[in-house]
Amino acid sequence: MSFKKILTFTFTVLVFSSTPLLAKMGSESIGGGGDSSEARVNEIRSDILNWIKSEGAKGLELSNIITYDEYVSKMTIILQPQKVTISFTDDKVIYDTAEKTCKGFIEEESSEKHILCNISRFTKTSDSDQYKLIHHEYAGLAGIEKNEGAASDYDLSSQITEFLTYETVLRLNIKKVITKECTLSVKKEELIYLNIHGVIESLKSKNYTITSKEEAKYSLEKFFFSCAKKSLASSYVNDQGLSLFYCDDMSADLILKNNITGERLNSVGHFVRTEESRPTTGNVLSDLMNYVPECK
Repeated sequence: MSFKKILTFTFTVLVFSSTPLLAKMGSESIGGGGDSSEARVNEIRSDILNWIKSEGAKGLELSNIITYDEYVSKMTIILQPQKVTISFTDDKVIYDTAEKTCKGFIEEESSEKHILCNISRFTKTSDSDQYKLIHHEYAGLAGIEKNEGAASDYDLSSQITEFLTYETVLRLNIKKVITKECTLSVKKEELIYLNIHGVIESLKSKNYTITSKEEAKYSLEKFFFSCAKKSLASSYVNDQGLSLFYCDDMSADLILKNNITGERLNSVGHFVRTEESRPTTGNVLSDLMNYVPECK
């Protein structure tokens, strides 16, 4: 897939500050996991740069405020090695009142560009979302996207994951690629719902490449997941900030369809009352995905 429609990478915000303290924080990094995370950021930066040089960005839907040539010029400059100082910290990264995973800023005295990230939040970010995040930080420092606290502009960065395709590792591909054997068509409007319940990652773990192309070999014909009865316990907020209520009764249903043969696969109904289903989808989703065949 290209920079706009399925994973092809290797798995592997714009904030301007005039305060000396923030500038100092941007130049500090932590060892151990911080070093590996810095390497991961550099790996993504290099992949995006190579993708742009290979004209992969021609697949982006650019807004009317920037041309393709302007995008290529600005991003090529900012993505050069050591153009931006990458740092990680154990402390919370805050912009205004919003806690961020990363933020970019320009040091006032030296005009040096920095990206500062919280190591815990970054390492918990999915591989594909790391691409979106890092593109956004560099695009912000290049003046292409803006960050305004909790409401950031991800117009271009949100398109990045659509160009990712699965290989042994994730790498940006120039064109949107659809492999024949393991492509699974999922409607765009259903992706958020499926992501919340972990279905997309579960399908990817079984070698399915997710796309919206109708010519995919398989299609997700139905997915239903419900919390039939919420317990009286308070809501639970997971690492992504999603509020999930404890469920006493949970049901799920999943149907895949082979678009070549017309065969409907794995019409699975599952209904449980169990402590194991709290406070996330738990064993319900795990049992459900066991019925999905691995795509080889």
